[in-house]
Amino acid sequence: MGYLILLLILVAIIVYFWSYVKIILGVVGIITILKSLILIFSDDDDVKSTGIIFLIIGLALAIFFIFVPYWNVCKWILLGLGILAVMILVIVDIESRNEEKEKERKRLEKEHQKKLEQERLERKRLERKRVQSKLESTFEGTFLPIPEKLCEAHNLTHIKRLLKEYNQLNKTIKDSSNEDFEKTKKSLFDTQLSLFYELNIFPESTVEDFFKQPSLRKDIDEENILKGKSEVFKIISDLELRLKKITTPNVDTRLKQIENMDTSGVIGTSIEKLTEQTKEYKILENELLKIVKDLDEIRNKVNKEVTKVRLVAYRNVYLAREVVSFYLSKGKTKEDMEKSLFKIDISKLKTSYLDISNLQMDYDNVTGGALVGLQAANTLRSSGVRVGKKATIGLAAAGALVAAYQEREQKKEANRTQQLNLIKNIDKITCSITEERTAIKSTIELVEKITNVNINLYREYVQLRDRVFNGDAELSKNDFKHLIKLVNAFNEIRNDKLIN
Repeated sequence: MGYLILLLILVAIIVYFWSYVKIILGVVGIITILKSLILIFSDDDDVKSTGIIFLIIGLALAIFFIFVPYWNVCKWILLGLGILAVMILVIVDIESRNEEKEKERKRLEKEHQKKLEQERLERKRLERKRVQSKLESTFEGTFLPIPEKLCEAHNLTHIKRLLKEYNQLNKTIKDSSNEDFEKTKKSLFDTQLSLFYELNIFPESTVEDFFKQPSLRKDIDEENILKGKSEVFKIISDLELRLKKITTPNVDTRLKQIENMDTSGVIGTSIEKLTEQTKEYKILENELLKIVKDLDEIRNKVNKEVTKVRLVAYRNVYLAREVVSFYLSKGKTKEDMEKSLFKIDISKLKTSYLDISNLQMDYDNVTGGALVGLQAANTLRSSGVRVGKKATIGLAAAGALVAAYQEREQKKEANRTQQLNLIKNIDKITCSITEERTAIKSTIELVEKITNVNINLYREYVQLRDRVFNGDAELSKNDFKHLIKLVNAFNEIRNDKLIN
């Protein structure tokens, strides 16, 4: 009876306040419509059907309690909303079209830039090819080595300027008088020497500054070289000292010590002790990787020195050929030339294009294992061994005890797996350290060997340079014998293979 009375009271309240209730129901309908739209346009297919039901309910409430009773007002609101919606759609469409146009413009611009870059590279390639052809035709049969193929590192502007200057001087020589013949001839050889540097020395950018001198026939360290000294010896000596200071730990002993660490616990293996053992493996690995990095730094400096001394030797061979050729060409006429020719076999002064890319040591085979090891170590560091907190003692739930046991076994397995990987990695790094030490020592020996020949060859060359280029001294075949002998000595070691 009480519920019936309450129901009658509720109905009476709704009837009395009906004008307000229908507005509330209408607002609920509009809210329901908005919520239904969110559900309908969601990515979850399961809620889309619910959204349709909400939409029907919301439309029914809005129509009966808002739109029908208050149509005179609602129609203007709906008209305004419609106009606003159309405006929004138009604006969105315009922006969308503009975005598409902008994307298309950027795409076309990118394609255009790419095409321009390809055309630029093709023009450069054709230009290098033309310059290459002119060089080969101009210096065919001469002692100037021409690269097999000009590359991006070659300064085409300078090369073309020098080539033009060389051709003009060559033409001038034919029409020059006896008085200015030797002066023009000297300029011709100067230009050819500049071309030699542009073609064969300067592309190796790491040593370019070392060779740039006011006089290209004068070494930067000439004063010390004439005394039998060289800055290279000091650099190499410092690198040898650094190499000796790098000590490699006794890996086998350390591995045995780590392996024999006590990892036992109260029950079975202690996770904490096992993790400490893993950390010790990682500490040893990090020590070895530090050695690899130190050796790598030394190797880079040794590489620079071996490149430099080989380029110096290559230049010295060219200068040796040049001084002989200049002396033999001092006469203008064929008869004068024959008088100067005293059967110096200039062909023994071997020279050819030097492939600069092969000047440095190839350490790919040496450091490959270490680098792979480093990558593996980084992977291990990133993954880590997640030990976490100790399992709670006295868990009441049997399921929790099982989970704790499984977690413990997973931690043990993770440690064991990582330890195996670390041991393999340590072995690889150790081998690579030994190989790299041997390769560096071998290269240092080669640097010293070439430097000694460079010193002797350059000292002999300077005597002839000062006599041939600065005066009219009459020389004999015996004056050139020692120079040719030293060039041949270099030819025996110029292509010595490095240990890889």
